[in-house]
Order: sequence, then structure tokens, then C-alpha cells
Amino acid sequence: MEAVQQRTRNIRDHVFMKRNGFTFIEIIISITIFSVVIVAVYGACYTGIRMWHKNPEERPVRDIRLAFLKLEKDLKSSFFFSKAPFKGEPKEMSFPLSLYDSGSDIEKLRVIAYRVDKDESSGMEYLTKRKIIFSEYTDDLRDLGEEPKVLLSSAKDITFEYLRRPDDLYEVSTWQGSWDEDHFPEGVRISLKPDTGSEVYNKVIFLKQGTLK
Repeated sequence: MEAVQQRTRNIRDHVFMKRNGFTFIEIIISITIFSVVIVAVYGACYTGIRMWHKNPEERPVRDIRLAFLKLEKDLKSSFFFSKAPFKGEPKEMSFPLSLYDSGSDIEKLRVIAYRVDKDESSGMEYLTKRKIIFSEYTDDLRDLGEEPKVLLSSAKDITFEYLRRPDDLYEVSTWQGSWDEDHFPEGVRISLKPDTGSEVYNKVIFLKQGTLK
């Protein structure tokens, strides 16, 4: 009888130990799952670190492209208006544009002024855009309209040029540094040197010759 009881206790202890331990297969499965999680976490962290290092280098180029696109959209939507003619200088350009006010379906005439200013502390140039109500329009646009929006915040040099179509059909169109004529230039070129590197970015925008007297 005692032998039977002892055997029963041995079987019970064996079952208890088996239920509270791990088999070899369970350990292998656990290690595999843990390895997969570690690899996934490492991959996510590595990708994040690469993007963090990559984005600061691409951000200036992205900002330049966005500024060029905004300038192109405004210029191609503009038209010649004798009371607010197109004017261009190496560091400033203005032209009329018909815009909708927010929350309104009525178009109103605005004068759009792009201007290049210089930060005296850093010596870098920055490009701004200002919208001016036509009734406030004067030759001096510095203190008119809404507060200027900064499109590009830091560049070594930003310059506008204007393409003049020759009167003689056999002559070649030429770029000039200013524009003060009674019609639109054939095109506008903006040249930009970023604050880092030696690259020069150029954008040429050809203009239509619509008029509104």
C-alpha cells in the first residue's frame, strides 16, 4: 500500500513539474517570436534615423521648389493692366492678379509684390510675397497690403530677370535686369543660390500677353 502511495506522489510531482516548466519547442518558438520583434523594432528605428539625417538635406530643395511653384502660378494667372502694370527689378517684382476673398465668390483685383530683402545679421537674403488691394496701390509697395509672407528664408542670392522679345524677328530675345514697359515681358527668370553648397537653381516662367485696360 505504501509503495502505491509513493508511486502516486511521484507521478503527481512529475506532472506538476511538467506543467510549470517549458518544453524545448516552446523555448524555440519564444526565441523566434522575440527575434522577429527585435528585427522589426530595429528596422523601424534605422529607417527613422535615416529619414532624420536625410530630411535636413532635402528641406531647402523642397522649399525652393514650392516657392518656384507659387511664383509660377501667380505669374501665369496674371494679366497686363494699364493702371497697375507689370514692374520688375533685380530684387522686386509686382503685377496684378484677380483673387477671391476667403468665404466670398466675388473676385477682387490685387497687386502681388514679390520682394527680396536681406537679413543684416546673417547677410542672407529671403523672398517675401505681399498681397495689396488695388485701391491702395502706389509706386512704393513696402508698407502696403497685408504682412509679407516669407517663402524662402535663407539664400546667398536671389535675383529676378526679364525676357525681352526683340522688335526685329531676326534678333534673339535677351534677358535684362529690370522691366518698366507697357506690356508683359516674354518671361521671368529667378536665379537662386542656397545658403549651403555651390549650386544655382534657375526657374524660367514664360508669360501670356493678355491685357486689361
